Amino acid sequence: MATIKVKRQGTAQLNFVYAYDPLPEDRLFVVVVGLGGRGRELGTLPICHYDALLALAVQCAAFMDEPIELVPITAKEYIELNRDGLTRHWAKLSDEARAGAIAAWEGRLQ
Repeated sequence: MATIKVKRQGTAQLNFVYAYDPLPEDRLFVVVVGLGGRGRELGTLPICHYDALLALAVQCAAFMDEPIELVPITAKEYIELNRDGLTRHWAKLSDEARAGAIAAWEGRLQ
């Protein structure tokens, strides 16, 4: 894990960006502002944007009171964390769209 110290704009105080190292099986990462029980999830993005978002997090941390965490997760972890919302979304898809999404998920879609 990388711990990046960032000088807060207009003060002598520091803020931090905590960037956990992705594992080979990680496909997404969660952006969290704050730590512990006070953290707020801002969103989840594909792992291919990790470097760009890390650079953006460092820039944003200079203007924020709370630290930023970048937490890599697997696709399975994402599904487990968001099962209810995904179930509602999948129910709205046509049969054809659902079949295409499943094929893409399973690696059968070329």
